[in-house]
Amino acid sequence: LTSALNAEGFAELDRAAETHRAWRSAHVDPQTAARRRLRCHVRALVARRVTEVMETSAAAAWDVDVAAAYHSVVAALDNPGAAR
Repeated sequence: LTSALNAEGFAELDRAAETHRAWRSAHVDPQTAARRRLRCHVRALVARRVTEVMETSAAAAWDVDVAAAYHSVVAALDNPGAAR
């Protein structure tokens, strides 16, 4: 086990990381990996924005049916103030 309190294991961890890096270089297309990272980043940004919209919506914004609430949140994603 590697820890900041005990230096043992760092060489093993370094070897494992290097082995994984070499494997990825040989088996994972860089463009595919970049697309995957981009999708993950965009997903995180959208999730954060949805949370912001929902947390700042007025209580009355939730006195509607699911479809209306959904459309209100989606509209507010690109239009601040739409889900108030």
